[in-house]
Amino acid sequence: MIRFLQIKNLAVIQELQLELEDGLTVLTGETGAGKSIVVGALGLLVGSRASSDLVRTGESSAIIEAIFEKADGTEILVRREVNSSGRSRAFVDGSLVTTADLRILGSSLLDLHGQHAHQQLLNPGSHIDLLDEFGGFMGDRSSLLTLFEKLRSSRLALNEASSETKGISDRLDAVQFQLAEIQKANPKRGEADRLREQRKRLLNADSIHRLSVEAYQTLYEAEGSVIDSLAEIWRKVEELSELDDSFKNLLAARDSVESQLEEVAHGLRGKCEGLEGAEESLQEVEDRLATLDDFGRKYGQGNVDRVLDRQAELEMELRSLNNYSDQIKELTVELGRAEQQYHKVAEKLSKKRHAMAPNLAERLEVLLGELAMENAQCQFRFTQKDGDLGITERGVDQCELYLAPNEGEEARALVRIASGGELSRIMLALKTAACF
Repeated sequence: MIRFLQIKNLAVIQELQLELEDGLTVLTGETGAGKSIVVGALGLLVGSRASSDLVRTGESSAIIEAIFEKADGTEILVRREVNSSGRSRAFVDGSLVTTADLRILGSSLLDLHGQHAHQQLLNPGSHIDLLDEFGGFMGDRSSLLTLFEKLRSSRLALNEASSETKGISDRLDAVQFQLAEIQKANPKRGEADRLREQRKRLLNADSIHRLSVEAYQTLYEAEGSVIDSLAEIWRKVEELSELDDSFKNLLAARDSVESQLEEVAHGLRGKCEGLEGAEESLQEVEDRLATLDDFGRKYGQGNVDRVLDRQAELEMELRSLNNYSDQIKELTVELGRAEQQYHKVAEKLSKKRHAMAPNLAERLEVLLGELAMENAQCQFRFTQKDGDLGITERGVDQCELYLAPNEGEEARALVRIASGGELSRIMLALKTAACF
């Protein structure tokens, strides 16, 4: 119960302090005196929405404080501050809390019931709230709400990711195809330039062979070859060195000259022998160059070496696409886990509700008997929707109150048969049942 209430700068109230004792307290006053503002202040203390309009004109903020005495006799101090910009802060025993926390705490401290509150019964969706309040299941509802939000976030994340993957599958196939083509061709950097040089050599294979043979014969095998002439030259240089010592320096170069000529001869002989099958080799080179040039146009903007750069880009994109697929799998697993956790708590709460519903119905019948509805009979009927439609922040149950106002009548949906007076009495009975 409320032991103390203090209001400062809220609407027309500059400052108000109330100390409340046990029993019934009645506030009276003419229209505009501020009775509704006091009720509104209590609403702010249990998490109602705040706005700048609530702050007294000319003041920077409004402050509402109350001391509540709990059932075990302990006291708790709740404070709400609303500034002129509409922002608010809430404190419980001096510690800052969120508005959501304040609502959860407020449900156990205060029950606000206005003159039109009984019309809540005309909404069948609210009947399960009344059952949960009576059964003390609001803590279970809070846990279920957390799991519902987690489930909804998981489903949203998966749906968003899945919508983005509609084109990813096609792109993945395209990337894999292009990579397979490039890898099969297996181009090497600089390979095209080397092949063009080889093609030039093979195209001129006959001329290269003829000239190499002629040069080799001139150097080594023909009558009057360079080697034979060189031997005669060295003999004459030796005779000259015996006549003049300055020619001995020329003899010193004989070994190097002969060695160089041997290398030339070896190279020419190799060219004479190494061009066999040139026509077949030329065809292979032409085919390979055609393949590389085709890939250069297709993947390298006309440059064969850029094909390797494109291959690296495709490999990186493939890893990214595969990672995206892995992300979908992870999100799917996470959604399944969230659904399992939600249903576990929801089914547990559902069993509690089914067990508690007859107790509340029986209690209502007793209380309605005290309100001139002695023969009234009450039932709570449960239904569940299949699939995602059955998953809500309240759980998997839909619960509706059925009423048979008079003896012998069949119980029907309350929203269809109850009069205004009956609705008021049933709401009073529900509130009474929830308190005692």
